[in-house]
Amino acid sequence: MNELTYTTPAHRRPNVAELDRVVTFIEDHPEQHNQSLWIRPDPRDNASEPWHCGTVGCLAGWTVLLNGWALVPDDDELVRRGNREESVENVAEEILGLNHNQSYVLFHQAQNVDELRLLTDALKSDPHADIEVIMDNLEYYENYDD
Repeated sequence: MNELTYTTPAHRRPNVAELDRVVTFIEDHPEQHNQSLWIRPDPRDNASEPWHCGTVGCLAGWTVLLNGWALVPDDDELVRRGNREESVENVAEEILGLNHNQSYVLFHQAQNVDELRLLTDALKSDPHADIEVIMDNLEYYENYDD
């Protein structure tokens, strides 16, 4: 198994294929998306079935779940795979190949699936797109009152 290293160099290239896969999952399952929490497991979860239809998560949460990580019981910020425990945010950042600024925008500033799709498409078009500026512009125009 490859060890994840939690460094976020500015030159890292986003894994846009995986980002697109997770955002598509969220688009296909909007009832399971909540950008304001990492993961809220379905109470029916157990070790043999890692998540059910009632599990809810944000982009980072679904990234880790869809890549074989499981939520650590009684902790909504840690995930486990094998004997390793890490934060949801760090694991998702690494899986998606994001630098810290990109992960901050996608995990903390984007509020809905439409914003996630817009930012994902921007990174698909240009892996070095400054999504922080794109998000700032979105927020400006959403708050602009004519």
